[in-house]
Amino acid sequence: MSDCLTPPKLELLNTFLPFRPVCTVPLEMAVQNNSSPNEAGKLITKRFLFSAASISTLKAKARSAQIPNPTRAEVVSGLLWKCAMNTSKPSILSNAVNIRPRLEAPLPDYSIGNIFLNAIANYDPIRSNHDLLPLLVSLLRKSVDGINSKNLQKFQGEEGFEEIRKLHEKHREMFSCCSSCKPVVYMVTAVSRMGFYEVDFGWRKPIWVAWASINETFSENLILQLGNRTGDGIDQRG
Repeated sequence: MSDCLTPPKLELLNTFLPFRPVCTVPLEMAVQNNSSPNEAGKLITKRFLFSAASISTLKAKARSAQIPNPTRAEVVSGLLWKCAMNTSKPSILSNAVNIRPRLEAPLPDYSIGNIFLNAIANYDPIRSNHDLLPLLVSLLRKSVDGINSKNLQKFQGEEGFEEIRKLHEKHREMFSCCSSCKPVVYMVTAVSRMGFYEVDFGWRKPIWVAWASINETFSENLILQLGNRTGDGIDQRG
């Protein structure tokens, strides 16, 4: 088995962001929600299955002059965001983006660490007068496109920690404004391209891949995206 496996690279993250004994990045989460669990103190999780046909229909509805070719993750995330939000209030969708392939010198897929940044898409009802789904998809694309090799350069090297600290402060200010204009925050984690359905530990490839558990502390308004066995759909829960 060891001859077939690629050993994880534990040291590669240090080439991107050198280690420091004391991290100056704030430990608290930058994203703070302003919604609350139900009266019983429990969170409700729902599962939605999107087939290839339904995703194709969504793509047709989400197309615009700005985004003529929306991805399946964009249209599904945009739809869930649209259904969850109150269109009269500001809201944010924070999307965890894997930055390994986006660096100027890309890191291998098997490099270990939380090597991601959050792409922040901000919906402002005052400035939003377009068809909602195409607009939200456009906001998602713009936020993710901002995490590119040029912008990631400032997070590398000895000054990287300071730049990350500034980013956290910027997010904290965005999410902690006055109560009347404080946005509702939704978070999405998409792992549909991680190849979970291709993993074979000796008893063949899996029939169904699912999340084992969700920590309630971090799962409020959290959307989790998985692919399906055929690779053309999305299994989403949140």
